[in-house]
Amino acid sequence: MQLPASNISDIGKAGEVIGNISEKIDVQQCTPSYSATLPKEGKIGKNAVASVVATCAKGKKIELFLNEEKIGEEVVNSNDESTVTFSVPFKTEGANTIKISSNGELIKSGEASVSPLGSNDTSGVKNDAFSAKDLIASGFEIENEIGVKSVGVFLKKLYSTNFKSSRVVVEIRPNDNDAPAESIIATAAVPFDKLTMNERWIWFNFNESVNLKKGRYWLVFRVEQEKAEIINDVANIHYVGEDTEKKAGWYSKKMTLEWDKKEGDYKETEWQPANYDRIYSVLISSETH
Repeated sequence: MQLPASNISDIGKAGEVIGNISEKIDVQQCTPSYSATLPKEGKIGKNAVASVVATCAKGKKIELFLNEEKIGEEVVNSNDESTVTFSVPFKTEGANTIKISSNGELIKSGEASVSPLGSNDTSGVKNDAFSAKDLIASGFEIENEIGVKSVGVFLKKLYSTNFKSSRVVVEIRPNDNDAPAESIIATAAVPFDKLTMNERWIWFNFNESVNLKKGRYWLVFRVEQEKAEIINDVANIHYVGEDTEKKAGWYSKKMTLEWDKKEGDYKETEWQPANYDRIYSVLISSETH
């Protein structure tokens, strides 16, 4: 039996009306609810994760604010339970405020304690020597753009006396095939006299903030001194690494320079991996110390 076309059209319209009524009832009965999770700590240059589980929130705009600046938003596309995830790029140390809202209404707020990038582990007694002749390099990787104002290093000196004009130098260099490039982004130095025979944190402040984009970089440590071809002032940088069988990671390198008699100066050779895996006690900071 075939229904007249007019009846089929009427049935279609009736179905559409019922669907609209059903949708309106669902919207009236569905109240948005949210459950948010915020990071409580982090390091500069690293991304943390904030998330919201939203229910009955179709069409709602979820926004993320870091230190009062909006850094992300996403619109929920279903009334079913949906998880919205944000990347939180920490750039400055101290208390970072994080807020998540829905269409301007606060869902949750909190603070994350953000520390310098690197390792403050000074356990054990191991260290590597560096001088005008022998260089040490410590690699680091950042996931977002940061401004570096200082570098802290856990250091001591090998001998009780040194040349008065000697300086300990830290260079920030780009990455070149997982080794320090020849070019130098920024340099900071302190008088060698600041080092003692006992290990302690020494801070190197840059003249201005060094802006680094996402990627890998290197800190190269050396001594700048007079009469380097005769005798070297030696500094020792602390590291943590107990497994002497574990292959060194990409982030620890060393280089022994060659003396150029014609130029009267040391020349760079090739970067070599450390003997085994180690983490240098180095901190990269967004603040001046």
